[in-house]
Amino acid sequence: MTLHEVKAILQIKDNTHDDYINAILPKVQDFVMHYCRRTTIPPSLQLGVAKIIQYEMSNSSLQSKKIGDISWNYRETYPENIMKILNAHKKVLIV
Repeated sequence: MTLHEVKAILQIKDNTHDDYINAILPKVQDFVMHYCRRTTIPPSLQLGVAKIIQYEMSNSSLQSKKIGDISWNYRETYPENIMKILNAHKKVLIV
């Protein structure tokens, strides 16, 4: 998957986030391949990769925040709509 493909899926027209997308794309692809137990990412799974990048760009991982006595809570997983895409492509592990 390329920078151009990610931007096309997410309908990003400018170059503002290109460096970030280029930096995170291989990491997201590795995560998706590991999670889904795949060696490649089929075209039908590219939306999942793009959605994870969009989620990471929005800093939506912060679930709650408290200023007095400082307390942050971060999500430990991606939102349900992203997980549905990944789970639909997850290969069954037979032991």
